[in-house]
Amino acid sequence: MKRHVIPVCLLWAMGGLCTVPTYADEVYTIYPVPQEQIAVDGQVSLTPTVNIVCDPTIDKYTKDRAQEVLTAHGITVSFTDAAVSGQTNIYLGVAGSEGVADQKATELGIDRSVLTKAGKFDRHIVSLTSDGANAQLVILGENTDATFYGLASLEQMLDKGTENLPCVTINDYADQQSRGLVEGYYGYPYTVAVKKDIMKFMARYKLNTYLYGAKSDPYHSGYYLDPYPTTITEQQEKNGWLTQDMFKELTSTAHATKVSFIWAIHPGLNTKTDQDVTDVMNKFKLMYDLGVRQFGVFTDDAGGYDNPDNFPLYTQFFTNLQNQIDATWNTPGAAPADTVKPLHYVPHVYNLTWTSQDNRQAYFKALSEIPEKIVFYTTGYGVWTVPNNNDLNTMKNEFGRDVAWWWNYPCNDNGRSDSQIFPSDMYSNFIDMTQVNDNSRMPTSLEHCAGVLSNPMQQGEISKIALFSVADYAWNNDGFDNMKSWEAAIPAIISEDYAPAFRTLAPYLRDNDPSELTTLIQRYKTSIERGQEADAASLKAKMDEIIAACETVAGMETSEVESDRLFFNDLRPWLNLVHDMATTVNDFLEAKDVDNLTDKWTAYLAAQKKANAFATDSRYTVETLESMGTNPTVGSYQVNASAVTLKPFVTEWMGSKAFNDMFPERQSIDAPTAYTTADGITPPRVQSNQAGVCMATSTTYTLAPGDLLAIQLVAPVHVYNLTVADTVYNHFDVVHSQNGKTWSTLAQGAVLDTPCKYIGLRNKTNEPQPLRPNRATFRFEIPQPATVSGATIPSGEVWQNHTSNYLYDGDYSTFCVLNRNQINNDAYQITLSKATPVYDVRVCVGTTNGDYMNSAFVQTSNDGQRWTTLRIKGTNITNFTMENENVVKYSDEMSYCDFEADGDSIRYVRLLVRNANTSKWLRLYEIEVNKLYNEFGEVPTAMTNTGIGVTEVFDNQPSTYYSSPRTGELTYNLQHPNLVDNVTVFVDASSDYDATVTATRDGETWIELGELTGAVTSFSLADAHCTDAIAVKLRWTGASPIVHEICEEASTVPVGIDKPTAVTGSAEGIELTNNGGRLTVKSNDAIKSVAIYGIDGRVLANVNAHGKSLITLPRVASQIALVNVKTNSGQSASYKVSIN
Repeated sequence: MKRHVIPVCLLWAMGGLCTVPTYADEVYTIYPVPQEQIAVDGQVSLTPTVNIVCDPTIDKYTKDRAQEVLTAHGITVSFTDAAVSGQTNIYLGVAGSEGVADQKATELGIDRSVLTKAGKFDRHIVSLTSDGANAQLVILGENTDATFYGLASLEQMLDKGTENLPCVTINDYADQQSRGLVEGYYGYPYTVAVKKDIMKFMARYKLNTYLYGAKSDPYHSGYYLDPYPTTITEQQEKNGWLTQDMFKELTSTAHATKVSFIWAIHPGLNTKTDQDVTDVMNKFKLMYDLGVRQFGVFTDDAGGYDNPDNFPLYTQFFTNLQNQIDATWNTPGAAPADTVKPLHYVPHVYNLTWTSQDNRQAYFKALSEIPEKIVFYTTGYGVWTVPNNNDLNTMKNEFGRDVAWWWNYPCNDNGRSDSQIFPSDMYSNFIDMTQVNDNSRMPTSLEHCAGVLSNPMQQGEISKIALFSVADYAWNNDGFDNMKSWEAAIPAIISEDYAPAFRTLAPYLRDNDPSELTTLIQRYKTSIERGQEADAASLKAKMDEIIAACETVAGMETSEVESDRLFFNDLRPWLNLVHDMATTVNDFLEAKDVDNLTDKWTAYLAAQKKANAFATDSRYTVETLESMGTNPTVGSYQVNASAVTLKPFVTEWMGSKAFNDMFPERQSIDAPTAYTTADGITPPRVQSNQAGVCMATSTTYTLAPGDLLAIQLVAPVHVYNLTVADTVYNHFDVVHSQNGKTWSTLAQGAVLDTPCKYIGLRNKTNEPQPLRPNRATFRFEIPQPATVSGATIPSGEVWQNHTSNYLYDGDYSTFCVLNRNQINNDAYQITLSKATPVYDVRVCVGTTNGDYMNSAFVQTSNDGQRWTTLRIKGTNITNFTMENENVVKYSDEMSYCDFEADGDSIRYVRLLVRNANTSKWLRLYEIEVNKLYNEFGEVPTAMTNTGIGVTEVFDNQPSTYYSSPRTGELTYNLQHPNLVDNVTVFVDASSDYDATVTATRDGETWIELGELTGAVTSFSLADAHCTDAIAVKLRWTGASPIVHEICEEASTVPVGIDKPTAVTGSAEGIELTNNGGRLTVKSNDAIKSVAIYGIDGRVLANVNAHGKSLITLPRVASQIALVNVKTNSGQSASYKVSIN
């Protein structure tokens, strides 16, 4: 607010009490912040009955408002023609009217200079003094409307009471002429109750303009020539339709609140001919009869700006239309209440970047010839630009006059914004609004501006928080204080029983969480990730604070105050979300403290289900109407709040990271690595690139008989171009395995035609052999990730720089889109850097606003001429629709579908639109090649009986799961190269299922392990004598169990037996084998004894065989053991056994 130093002086009033004006920053807390408050010495109290004296120029609505204000504060009101002795007298007048109030202002010597301040609007004075015994108040305006706004200041002055009021003079005016909102968003129009409540709010905070042009109102656009109906259905009312009686109700409230309710028509491109003028005037006349006294014309989002020949026709249309309005209703002698104010016009080119600069300037030059009284709108540089002087100066230069700003703030009708609300201070909202997302600040003086109108959220009651600050700024540009304004808005809008709780809650309703919460969550995450004790108590205390605030605010649902109830209806899904996120965090924290594994898993699942529900449950859903006209479609969005930190913490991190310790640690790698069974050597580094895979070392290793040095790949894949030095074959076999348990030997010169996860060299001799593994001696190639060199898209202008680069940037939040509707045979194509074997393609399509095709093909080609159409993965379907059951919802904005390819060498991949949705754009987020191949390899770790790879059951993520509605099987290939003692299956036990678990050593014969019976079921492979199993299988009838994780616990028993390391005699007929996880010695000759030694030479076990030909050895606790077998005939053999 502005500080003014007032010289000390004496003001003598007739009958005179000496009053001493001083300077003050703030005598009363009033919003919008007044331009000037001057403290006057003394205090006064209002009498129980107050007499109001009005000049003849004060209209009925101003008188009614004065009575409303005083009555609401417990004061009895009377109206007379003259002051009443012994009572408080309030004088309402218009400067220059020579009425009683005007004369009283002269009598008191009130300085009227503010009333002639140039370039300002609704200028008025509020003077509260004492007449010697009682309070006296003068409100003098430049017109009755300005006096009306003085009553808004009085209303807030009386909110502190009616006694001992400091005397004051308030000199006030608005910096902007039009102040208010435009109901012009895409979505459900406000209900009649909300519209009326907003108008009452506007009266209190000096907003004067309600520009109505709801995009989903069919009688605003599609049926713009037809009269509003007299009756509508319940569904039509929900969709925002209005009857004639509803309009009469709205215009009555508008007149009472002195809000100019401007009804706007959207005739599309029909603004060129005399007949168009006649048609629009006929509709205006219908609306005039319903009480409308100001009109607007919208031509936004209708095209029409690309043909300069039409520009003069537009000019003539608006000139003739304004002239006809004046000739019809603004004739000499017409009563003020019957006249119609000037048109408001939202043009085709409503922002500076909507068309080329030359075309824009030609458009503005032509339209500058329309009558100057018509209010012309802009959104500035872009659609979402914050008001600024640079853009206004551009408009002034090109259009030649001041323009009003249609401000898309705090609008949430675009993309993911539909899921957001903006209840924060203005500058925080700028950051949260994805279309703004900057640090804009409001200029202290907005030049060449004819008004600021907010296009608010689809939630009108919540929008009042932002509108409060819009009102504050539009009234007093220089006096605007962002945080003070926001802090004042909450108690101004919400009843005192709920306002403090909402103030606590508000920071969590925005996208960007408050820093205090972010710090608590980050500290907790860091501790868990480092294996340290986490501060769960502080985090829980914060959640309890949020929960308590939510539960208090929920009381607004049954508040006696209507605006509270309306506010709650808008807030409900976001309130539900924040409340339930906080309770779910607490549930996760409690589950962390449970010791019993089954109980812990059950508690975890209960919390995780609550977290999963945030993406689907209708408690967190908001509906919206998409597009405009007569047949808008209904869309729905899962709401967002605390979306940067709290929401991902509870929906992703807690479920996937905080409970990983429930599962045994998996053996996994993310790049090829060396693997050996040799003792005492450090495996070399593995080099993997476009040139191939090899061990990179200059070291020569010595491998004992049977020792293996191999490369372990991330997943089983086909290897090709295998190169082995001829000399290597003299002493080593090339061996390979899919699982590290069953190995095969590849003959010299043979082609490896099966996928493998392990491939390497094994000493095939009976003597230690040297080996230097490097590129020259042993190398091969594996399929490399597909790389993209570029993309091509259909012809047409790209929308807001959403170029083809976004099709292959790997970012699931960016998309490519044209600034036009889709058409049949639109092709979106990526080009690979080189011909690449393609196994799968993923296409990510946007779902916002229904911007996707009816159907399409996904195709591949090696020459760009002959195309192969791919099948949706796991099906024989080639016709791609977003309704297909295999389409996966990734987010509220995007879903994806995977397609199968045959591994052919490919250069080009495209999405070809077969059946276009010609009323929609197409948002394409990503085209990815070999996405699944790079994750699964060629032999999935887990696979259904239909051949579909499943990652969810071995990803160490407790939140993910696999389920199927049909009878089937799920095979899990054991990953640990050692023997496995136990397999544990984690499921959701709340579902009904009939499932058994089996295991296999060879992939053909399956051994029964038991039934899946509880949330956590462990199966002993040792008890089933199949610790050397290579896979387990879940088989079910009917719906499958919901399988979250399959875990394996490695045994200390060896995988296999190496060749003898030392042999005495022929040792023929001696066989050392693994039998169900135990070592067994079998000999054709009678066995005398078996000794087991540790690597340090210590005897671990000594077994007297007593001449038996078959014995089973005891288990020993050692990583490396030597087994020496002696027979009665004197033969001896020693074996090295790897025990991990």
